[in-house]
Amino acid sequence: MTRLSLLLPLTALATGALLAASPAQAARGEGHYSVTLEQALEAPRQEIIKGKVWKCQGDRCIGQISGSRAELTCKRVAGEFGKVARFAGPKGELSAEELAACNAG
Repeated sequence: MTRLSLLLPLTALATGALLAASPAQAARGEGHYSVTLEQALEAPRQEIIKGKVWKCQGDRCIGQISGSRAELTCKRVAGEFGKVARFAGPKGELSAEELAACNAG
């Protein structure tokens, strides 16, 4: 077995565990944003946005709070992963108007 074939299942498992635990953590205000995308991704992805790691699997994404306002972070997430249906963090969810602005870029 190659290193890559060993690493892929472990990476998928770690990403799945992070995404499964993260919405509850975000709801408790533990420093994460929780995002639902309008369209699910074909494969798990990870990107660095403003120095913070964002991990997405299916239509769910999780990322650490950065120093930016939630609205600006939402725009960056939409630019990397696609339109956002829901964006929530320790201070609550973005409104319909804020989501529209987020997706407009």
